[in-house]
Amino acid sequence: MGSQPGGGVATAQGANAGRERAGSRVAPSLILVALLLTAVSAVSFLIPGFSYVVAAPRLELVIETAALVIAAAIAGRTWLRFGETREPDCLFQTAAFLTLAVAALLKLVPLALNSDLQRPYEVATAGQEPLYIWTLQRLVAGALLLIGASAAIRGLKTPEGGRAVALALGPALAVGAVGLVILAAPLHLPALIPPAQLREMLQPTATIGLGNVALPMAVAQLSIGALYAAAAIGYARLAEGRAAPHRPREYTALLAVALVVAAFTQIHYAVVPGTYSGVLTTGEVLRLAFFGLVLVGLALGTRRDLIDLSHANWSLARLRELDNERIALEERARVARDIHDGLVQELWLARLTHGRLRELEDMPPAAGPLIDRVDSALEQALGEARQAVVALQARPDAGVGALLCRVVEDYAERLDLDVVCSIESEPATLPDRLMAELLRICREALANVRKHADATLTRVTMACDGHELVLIVADNGSGFDPGQARRGFGLSSMRDRAEQVGGRLEVQSVPMDGTRVTVTVPVGGRKAQPA
Repeated sequence: MGSQPGGGVATAQGANAGRERAGSRVAPSLILVALLLTAVSAVSFLIPGFSYVVAAPRLELVIETAALVIAAAIAGRTWLRFGETREPDCLFQTAAFLTLAVAALLKLVPLALNSDLQRPYEVATAGQEPLYIWTLQRLVAGALLLIGASAAIRGLKTPEGGRAVALALGPALAVGAVGLVILAAPLHLPALIPPAQLREMLQPTATIGLGNVALPMAVAQLSIGALYAAAAIGYARLAEGRAAPHRPREYTALLAVALVVAAFTQIHYAVVPGTYSGVLTTGEVLRLAFFGLVLVGLALGTRRDLIDLSHANWSLARLRELDNERIALEERARVARDIHDGLVQELWLARLTHGRLRELEDMPPAAGPLIDRVDSALEQALGEARQAVVALQARPDAGVGALLCRVVEDYAERLDLDVVCSIESEPATLPDRLMAELLRICREALANVRKHADATLTRVTMACDGHELVLIVADNGSGFDPGQARRGFGLSSMRDRAEQVGGRLEVQSVPMDGTRVTVTVPVGGRKAQPA
C-alpha cells in the first residue's frame, strides 16, 4: 500500500513544531552570545600587553577569500528565495551580502594582480583608504540588513522587475565604484587613525590599550555595531514569528546570532583595524566566526527548503493518488449503473420471457430439461450480475467485512437462505483479486448449501490475525461423508480459487450434522478490529 496520510501529516506537524522550538530559542541565544562576547572582549581589553595583532598572511588571505565566497553564495541564495517568496528581507540581504562580496574583491583583486592599488593595504604603507572602504561597506551592509528585517516585520511590499534588480545590485555597485575612486584617485582623506599610530597598531609586537583608541574610528565602528545589533534583534523577531510558517527559521535564527558577532566585530575594529594584508586581528577572528555562522545557517536553511520540498512532493503525490481513486470510484459507479440498468434488466427480461416456454401446449416433453437448464443458467448469470453491482457500489472506506456482509446478505435474500454474517476481525485492506476470489468461494459455498444441505441456518464468519485471514461458511444441514461423496465441480472450483491466491480450502462434514467450509489465505499488515 502507499504512504499513509496520517504519517505525512504527523511528519509535517513535527517539522513545524521543531521549527517553532528553534524560533523560540533565538532571544536567549542572542543574550548568551552577547554576554560571552562581552566577557571575552572585556578580558582581552583589560589584559596588559594583550596582542591584538598576529602576523598570519595565509590565514588572513583565507579569511578574505572565505568572506568573498560565502557572501556571494548567500547573496545568490537569498536572491533565488526572493524570486520564489517575494520576502522583502531576502532582497535586502541580497544587496547587503553583495556589498560585502564587492568589498572583499576590492582587496583581493589588486593583490592578485600585484597592482599598485594594493599598497594602502600593506602594513608598511598602510593608508586611510582601507579604513574608509571597510567602514563604508560595513555601514551599507548593516543598514540594508536592518531595513530588510524591518520591512519583513512590517510586511512591506517589495519592488518588482527592474526595480528589484536595481535595489539588489545598486548598493554593491555604488560601494565598488566609491572604493575604486578611494583607492585610485589622489584624494586627501581625513585620518580616521593618525598614520603613525596606525602603523604602530599593525605591528605584531605592539601593545595596545583602550587609551590608544582613535576617537573618529571608534565612533564610526561603534555606530555601525549598533546597526548590526538592531538588525540582530529584528531577525530574532522574524525567527520567533508565527505568521510565516514557511520561512527558514534555522537560517534566520543563525543570521541573528551572526549579526551579534558582527556587532562585536565592529567593537574590536574600533580598538585596532584588521583590514590590512598579512596581519590577523581579533576583529578578523570574529569576522570569520560571523561568516561561519551564516554559512551554517545557509546549510540549515537549504536543508529546510529540501524538507519543505519533500513534504510538498509528498502532498502532491497524495493528491494525485486521491484523484486517481476518485476517478476509479466514478468509473466503478458508472459501470455498476450500466450493469444494473442494462445487463441485469436484460437478463431479468430474458428469464421472464424464457419462463413462458413452459406455458406452450405443443412443447415436446424432451424440451423440459433443456428449459430447466437454461432457466438455471439465466438465474446464475443474473445472480453474478447483481453481485458485480453490489461489489462495484461498495464504498472503499466501508471495510472488507462490510463488503462481505453486504454480498452475503444480497445472495442469501435471492436464494431464500437464513444466513448470519459475523466479522470477528478484518484486515485494513485486501487486494482486489484476493477479495474477488473470496467472494466467489463464499457464493459457491452458499449455493451448495441451497442445493444440497437443506439447512435452516448458515453462518459466515471472517477472522484475521494479521498474517492469515480465515473465512468460514458453516451450516446445520444434512451434511455428507467427505470420503464417499462424489467430487463435484463446485468443490473443485473453490479449491482452485483458494490455491490461486496462495490459500487452502478445507471441508469438514458429518452426515446429519452440517458442513463447514474453511478458507485460509495469507494477508499482510495489521488487523483492524471492527467497530
